[in-house]
Amino acid sequence: MSKSPRAGAEEDGEAAGEVLHGKLRLSDWPGGVVARPRLLSRLDDALGCGVALVQGPAGTGKSTLVMQWLAATHRRAAVVRLDRWDDDPVRFWTHVTAATQAGLGEVGGAAQSVLQAGGRGTQRAVVTALLNELDALTVPAVLVLEDAHLVESPEVWDSLGVLLRYRPAALAVLLTARSDPPWPAAALRTEGRLRELREPDLRFTLDEARTFFAECAGVSLAETAVRRVYSTVEGWAMSMRGVALAVGAGRPVEEVLAGGVLTDDLTEYLLTEVLAVQSGADREFLLRTAPLRSLDPALCTEVTGRADSGRMLARLARRGVFLARDTPAGPYRRHRPRSPTGRRSPTGPRSLTGPHSPTGRHRPWRPARPPGARSPGRPAVAPRRPAAAPRGWGSIPCWSSRRPGHRNRLPPRTGRGRTGRGSGGHCRPPRGRPRPRD
Repeated sequence: MSKSPRAGAEEDGEAAGEVLHGKLRLSDWPGGVVARPRLLSRLDDALGCGVALVQGPAGTGKSTLVMQWLAATHRRAAVVRLDRWDDDPVRFWTHVTAATQAGLGEVGGAAQSVLQAGGRGTQRAVVTALLNELDALTVPAVLVLEDAHLVESPEVWDSLGVLLRYRPAALAVLLTARSDPPWPAAALRTEGRLRELREPDLRFTLDEARTFFAECAGVSLAETAVRRVYSTVEGWAMSMRGVALAVGAGRPVEEVLAGGVLTDDLTEYLLTEVLAVQSGADREFLLRTAPLRSLDPALCTEVTGRADSGRMLARLARRGVFLARDTPAGPYRRHRPRSPTGRRSPTGPRSLTGPHSPTGRHRPWRPARPPGARSPGRPAVAPRRPAAAPRGWGSIPCWSSRRPGHRNRLPPRTGRGRTGRGSGGHCRPPRGRPRPRD
């Protein structure tokens, strides 16, 4: 028996109002974590301004840093791990109020009652009630919203913007995200109420890399090997962990760096966590520009045919898709978690093969060229064909392609005989004796 629309809406509302208690705490602290006092100090200073954003791509250590900071801070903490279901304003504020009740001494009970009552203007009433309760805080507290990039609802961000604007002095708000959230960041920066830690700040230093391999990963590497790994992965935390796992499994570090620093599990993680979550247009752009070392907007336009390649690159860089610039006006480049040889890159041609590749075939993918464009390294004007050979037979070069595996073409006719395909790049003589010339 089918349900009525009203009954379905009521059930959706009830589901949105349920609390998933696992969302109110961060993941367990992983083993082998490097203490990073320089970042803990910066995060502490940032939260002194009221609002802090920790933004970086997947695997840069955002959650680990927040866990370290929460373990060292004296502030009371309310934590919410966000997901795509939190685009529903009722579900979002249900978990925020549940987190404040669990971590801030039953603050948020009145707001929770407003949510349960429902009705028009619920979001405004909830935020108002929660702010009034938070205003009574007498001890420093922090509201942690992890993975804020997963929430895209304008209604949620509008109501959260009100909370950020009128939050009491005792409450700080800490967000982690892979990309910039749609919030009033410019106004908060201008007013001096927002500080940010971004991907360059999260990269390991060389000293931290030494500590990681020696004390946390339990891998003994020579100083030269540590420096090579550090320069290859550019301080990317998860890639360093991939190197440690490979070396710990018995592979020499030279072999790891030559064949790629990514294990199969790490490659799968990046493909699912970074590439698969992009929109269709963004994913197509990333796939087509994957073979390029330098992501110049003009070059990307030639490869993809998109006139807005510059804006696309800037937007993808803001979204934390491993794009960076060495200079403000220079071309973009990928922060690639791979070896300098380019092997086993999660966004490179080798891993984009098989039935799920853009071509749907089991061969490396190459970017499509616009009509009239020539292949890289091929002359702009095709070389002229040599003059026809004289009549008779002899050592006549074949008009064959030099590409491996390509079938040779038959040469042109010479005289009355027909030349055939021979070995060694030459044609065999025609059958019978050649007719003498008059």
